[in-house]
Amino acid sequence: MKIAISGLGRMGGQIARKLHDEGHDVVAHNRSTEKVDEAKAYGATPAYTDQDVVDAFDGKPVVLWIMLPADVIDSKVDEWLQILPSGSVIIDGGNSDYRGDAARAERVAAAGSKLLDIGTSGGVWGLENGFSMMVGGDKTAYDTIVPVLDTLAQPRGGHQHFGTNGTGHFVK
Repeated sequence: MKIAISGLGRMGGQIARKLHDEGHDVVAHNRSTEKVDEAKAYGATPAYTDQDVVDAFDGKPVVLWIMLPADVIDSKVDEWLQILPSGSVIIDGGNSDYRGDAARAERVAAAGSKLLDIGTSGGVWGLENGFSMMVGGDKTAYDTIVPVLDTLAQPRGGHQHFGTNGTGHFVK
């Protein structure tokens, strides 16, 4: 599956690496070029700008997993909504406050896309041991990304859809 990972820190970098190593088509994006260059070295598609991410999907809807701190997620989602094509899926995989997820989801829906909030556990051991992911949001969007979640859960993690937006972050 083709997916963009934006935010290649400790966990985001491992998510991108695990997905790439297991055969997914990963577009790697980060504000610092060094992290993108690292991902490019192992075979991910580099995306040095937000527009590079969109361009990598050739006009098709984007599946975008954002791994950023909670204090910047709202502004970054709003920036992405300016350029993402309708039908895209935005995943907030960070530790955002669940009480803001419904408002974020409304803004994303108004732009014709869907938001999933995924509380992600696994830390620096996720690459080797698997991640555990608690998902809130549209069930159809969840079903779309199940191949990615199955990969990330291997060998000892897991994933579950818990309901409407906010439930993923709440459960985590």
